[in-house]
Amino acid sequence: MIVNARAFFILSFALPLISCAPAPEQHLEIVQAEERTVTATGYGEVNVVPDYAVWVVGIESYDRDVVVATDENEAIASDMLNVLRHYNITDENIHVEFIDTTPDVNYDAELVTRFIVSRVMRITIHDLSILADLKANVMITGVNRDYDVYFQVEDWQAYKDQARELAIQDALRKAQMLAAELGQEVEGPRSITELRDFPPPEIGYRASPVTREYYGNVPSSDYMSFGQIVLGSEVTVEFLLK
Repeated sequence: MIVNARAFFILSFALPLISCAPAPEQHLEIVQAEERTVTATGYGEVNVVPDYAVWVVGIESYDRDVVVATDENEAIASDMLNVLRHYNITDENIHVEFIDTTPDVNYDAELVTRFIVSRVMRITIHDLSILADLKANVMITGVNRDYDVYFQVEDWQAYKDQARELAIQDALRKAQMLAAELGQEVEGPRSITELRDFPPPEIGYRASPVTREYYGNVPSSDYMSFGQIVLGSEVTVEFLLK
């Protein structure tokens, strides 16, 4: 057998090159199992008896003479302060929101017909048992603007936290019920979002017109009842399924 020497040399040289060639690159893809979840929204509310009240009142005086209107307004305010002090309302619980003097103008005649002197005050009342009597006797002094009474609580954050706990419990209960209907079990939370946080509301009411004897006894049950403040939370929780 005659072998071509040149061809044998080329073949012999090529074999080591072929044997040393790298193996084809392999791509490994790790596929993660998709998380199975259930999402539920929970609500929680706490009803709280108020600790104190904030009463916003106003005095408006009118006269063609601005001095007369101002003096009348100040006289009523002075009488009102005497009543407040009679009920042991201290100065730090009495705040003047604003005092304003406005001319009432007849633009057709280009004439100032009168002056309006306005005063708005905010009164904080910690003893709610005196609220009815206090309102009655303050209005008798000539105060002619009863804007509203707002009930509040001192430690509202503690009640808000209770509402959040109730909201989370409600979301968990709903998620467990939904999962059970499908033969599944809830494992744990994946995410929690608070949708709404009911702020300390200003729950107010207006008292009926009162004409009682000055410093007279006006029982609360005659025309007034206290409400409860509702503090609440709304959350959405996404739970993992086992």
